[in-house]
Amino acid sequence: MIKMWVHLDYRPSVRKLARETGISEMTVRQIAKNELGLNPYNIQKAQLLTEKTKKVRLERCKLLLQWHACPDIFFTDEKIFTIKAVHNHQNYRTWTTESPLSDKLITHSQHPQSVMVWAGIWA
Repeated sequence: MIKMWVHLDYRPSVRKLARETGISEMTVRQIAKNELGLNPYNIQKAQLLTEKTKKVRLERCKLLLQWHACPDIFFTDEKIFTIKAVHNHQNYRTWTTESPLSDKLITHSQHPQSVMVWAGIWA
């Protein structure tokens, strides 16, 4: 049943499949992984590369290599690290019997304390 469902719709929801078949979600996941050899994957965004954009990229890369034909190149990069972690409301839950006001509010600064790290490599 699960194998047929996956072949009909390659993006089935495990919850929906469990609800429609009357099997628990964990059992559906185990069947899909262990017996059918399936793994869940997230769809990722990527830049659309047409033949025209591929040619343009290739020409620009060749031009860049011509400009930097000398072997001495200096690479630099910098990164700002904030001291206080960013709050993600989707991952933060409080389990209590009452709703305390102090746990409902997370304060943040417009300009948090941060450290800038700079690195350079001579090649």
